[in-house]
Amino acid sequence: MKLPDFTKDSQLNALRQLMGAPLGEFTAAVNRDPLTEGEIDRLITVGIDVRLVDVETLPDGTLAYKNSRVILYIRDIAYYRAGEQPVLPRFHIADCSTLEDMRTHKRLERYVVATRDDGLFALNIMQANKWDSSPKHVTEKLPVCQNCLKKLQWDDFSPSLQKNTRLEIVGRFRISRFFEVYGKTLITRAPTHTSENAPINKYSEDFTIIAKRIKNERNYICEDCGINLRNHQKFLHAHHQNGQKNDNRQENISILCIACHANQFNHAHIKNMPDYAEFIKTRPSIGTTVAKTPPNSSKPSSIGAPPKANPPPSRTVSSPTTTWVEAANTLARAHKLRIQDLRKEGGCVWVMVKTSNHPAAPALEKLGFKFSPKRQAFWRKN
Repeated sequence: MKLPDFTKDSQLNALRQLMGAPLGEFTAAVNRDPLTEGEIDRLITVGIDVRLVDVETLPDGTLAYKNSRVILYIRDIAYYRAGEQPVLPRFHIADCSTLEDMRTHKRLERYVVATRDDGLFALNIMQANKWDSSPKHVTEKLPVCQNCLKKLQWDDFSPSLQKNTRLEIVGRFRISRFFEVYGKTLITRAPTHTSENAPINKYSEDFTIIAKRIKNERNYICEDCGINLRNHQKFLHAHHQNGQKNDNRQENISILCIACHANQFNHAHIKNMPDYAEFIKTRPSIGTTVAKTPPNSSKPSSIGAPPKANPPPSRTVSSPTTTWVEAANTLARAHKLRIQDLRKEGGCVWVMVKTSNHPAAPALEKLGFKFSPKRQAFWRKN
């Protein structure tokens, strides 16, 4: 659709002169990086995998990839119980509050962009709690995101409307009409993957081994609440922070008890698991159970507190002898540090507080810690 040249409209020019408004020049701030022929084909069929950060928000609130306005959706769908129907996601046409939540929770690798306008979407459906689950490739209709309709005020959509009216607007929404109204425009960066070579969002074959190793390295302690589950490991989970089950980088994996795991973004389904109910019921008694003594450690501690390590040599301590675990947990409680801010590397204990002026600094220095500007952390020999 070609727009008229409004700078030559006599009535608009007369009004502009009455207002004293000069003519200005408009330059698009978005780099018009053109789509390749192959990308155009994929956009109108199976879509292209991208990171959320690679999708640009246009001034009108809609979404763009390279030089095309696009719609956005999640391709890999998981269900958790055999026989249950997977919950299908909504697709996005605007930078709505749902996408803002995804950015806040660093879910940046979960989306596919497309321009297919018949309402059908290519999906991969799999059972999430089976390591060997092969995805089922299907094509399904998806509903439009109501937060997107609110953002664009599409057909005067508003959450304050009656439910039947809202559902009527959702039901009559057509992607083809959306593109007729808004057209297709521009964006900047290239995608991470194409839909053909993007890794399926499923657990890697060696994830069980990786998770067990990381749990051991982190002393079987929940990194949110601090409970020690060395003797109750079925309640200790390895959580992928960015939602990508195949991203097994250390920094992407948090070790959490099942209750804290259930409180993570988009993980409320865990509360339906039998282990969750068992953990909530038995947690008071778990807190007083004595853990087994790990190799080369001192006396065992209660399961409700981190296990004690051997005291460090006195030559590295300039304060009363306290194990680093006790000191670290005391500091964590006093200064609201996260468990993952406390690390053991290269025979040293590191407290990642980024600045020597941190409120915990006096207590750390009293315990013999020194600040490393290069690492932006306090350290001492273990």
